[in-house]
Parts: sequence; C-alpha cells; structure tokens
Amino acid sequence: MEEPKSITWKELKEFVNSIPEEYLDKNASILIGDNMQARVLNEPFFQQEDFYINEDDNEDYGTLGELTEVHNSEEDPFIIADYRLLTAKGTPFLWVD
Repeated sequence: MEEPKSITWKELKEFVNSIPEEYLDKNASILIGDNMQARVLNEPFFQQEDFYINEDDNEDYGTLGELTEVHNSEEDPFIIADYRLLTAKGTPFLWVD
C-alpha cells in the first residue's frame, strides 16, 4: 500500500472546490488512521496568537502571555531565548474532538 502524503492548503482548497454540489450541505468528515472510522470536523479556525515552545521541554509551551504568567518568579523567570515559535498567529487549523 502506498504511503499517504501530506498536502498543502492550496491542494486542500482545490479538492474542496471539486466536491460535487450534493455534498456541500453535509458535514465535513475525516478518516483517522487505519481504522477507517470517519469523524466529523469541528469548525476550522485561525490561530489567534503566536505559540512558543521551550527548546528543552516540549511540555512547556503557550502564548507569550501564558508563558510570562507561568514563569513570573526570580527562581523561574521567562527567558524568550529559551523558546522557539511553534505556531504563528493566523495559522489555519482543521480539528476534531
């Protein structure tokens, strides 16, 4: 079986534009993994703020506001140089529960 390939937003837009008219009022669904169980997509959104992640701790991530609130002591100061941009403001997302 051929490995699935990732697609760009441009390719997704072209695919959506090719959907037959009779499907346009139905829920959008996604197949996840090999179990072939379709799940309904939730409302898409654009990321509202930049998200950053700590270079050494993948569990330490959030917006600048969240990170400065969490790391607000002399013992645990927020140092932006320790983080990299994970997801830029305006990034589009499709998601499921």
